[in-house]
Amino acid sequence: MSTESLSPIEIAVLAILLIATVAGMSFLILLRARWAGPGGLELGAPTDRTETVQGFVGALFIGTVVAAGILGNRQVAAVALGVTIVGTALVVIVAAIARPRAFGLKQPPPRSYFEDEALPVGGRENYDVFVSYKSHDAVVAREIVDRLIGSGISVWFAEYEVLLDRERFQEMYLAGIRNSRLGLAITNDRYVGSKYCREEMEELLERLGPSRVIEARLPPEDETHRTFPRLSESRQVEPTSVDDVVDFIRRETGFEIRQPASIDVSRPEPLGGRSFGGNYVLDAAGWSVDDRGGERLEDLTMQGPAFHLVGGEYRLVGNIFTGPEVAPEARREGRTSDDREMYEALLPHVRKHVGTLGADVRGVHLLFYGGFSQMLVTYRLAGYWARKYSVILESPGQDFPTEFVFTFGFFGPFREYCRHAHLLDRMVRTLQWA
Repeated sequence: MSTESLSPIEIAVLAILLIATVAGMSFLILLRARWAGPGGLELGAPTDRTETVQGFVGALFIGTVVAAGILGNRQVAAVALGVTIVGTALVVIVAAIARPRAFGLKQPPPRSYFEDEALPVGGRENYDVFVSYKSHDAVVAREIVDRLIGSGISVWFAEYEVLLDRERFQEMYLAGIRNSRLGLAITNDRYVGSKYCREEMEELLERLGPSRVIEARLPPEDETHRTFPRLSESRQVEPTSVDDVVDFIRRETGFEIRQPASIDVSRPEPLGGRSFGGNYVLDAAGWSVDDRGGERLEDLTMQGPAFHLVGGEYRLVGNIFTGPEVAPEARREGRTSDDREMYEALLPHVRKHVGTLGADVRGVHLLFYGGFSQMLVTYRLAGYWARKYSVILESPGQDFPTEFVFTFGFFGPFREYCRHAHLLDRMVRTLQWA
């Protein structure tokens, strides 16, 4: 039987089936390609929706070929199969030319991060980037992450995801890698010396593949590549600054990454205070002092300066208190243990600082400064974002250290808080004894 012997109704049925099959297969490819990395057409992990569509399209495809064979013959079935394949290819090619972002050639517009300010951290179904780093490089990693989050890019970053639930660390980071489209690893010899970082790199290379891992070699040391030869196939940058890393990510992914909030630091503005250990000073460039403090409180605690950021669209304020170390059981001088062990030692310190506030903790951070592993915490309280620093410095002439507690309050959305967060780190890291 030839196609000429088909009745008009049979031809119409076959045409409808062919059109539906071509449309369904094209839609399925486009749907799955949305999970692709920036390197081109790379079909990613399916979801419940794609699996449902896949089953429907498969049944439709088989039904079309069978119907063509029943209504016509093997020649008609072969023609139907060819039309389906060629038609699908043409639709996909036209779509790729017209909308390249759908194929990962340029990443789709990033999703909002914390669109609902009450949304708890963690538990997202998908992330744009998973960040792997050694805790000693936390400041650099955090500034990069804050730049990405401030641009609306969703990031799995341990400091914002694991929080106080350290018992589930393994489970959570595995889920983070599994649900991320790209990996960013900040590597050096110190990185590969951590068994936890090695585990993360193994998972990144296994689940994402080196083509979807961006490596920032900071500094460019060789031990990581000797341990993971496949990493040589990744996209690599040898940066000298955070800007270098961010610019490389922007070029490689097509992410639209906003500039961070900035202040004029060309002229230092020394701001001094007194603690029970002596006099201290820090650089308050870009900040205006509201109250120089100086009042002695109980337990040798001293109320230090209060200040606010000059200019800007959002209100950002801060203050300093000093005194004896609150949680000496979490003493962390010269601590070199792995990240998770370090967090375990410092968590009691966090709870003492924010436990009585009833605050919603959104980030638990590290800062290596003054020979100590310092602890930071981000939380939501009374409609504003806060970051509290516990900074330990050896006291001159004392047998025990002084603790400086910086508390900053930011009145604005989380994205903007992240764009300003590096200014807080900068001020704190200028602290020293006068």
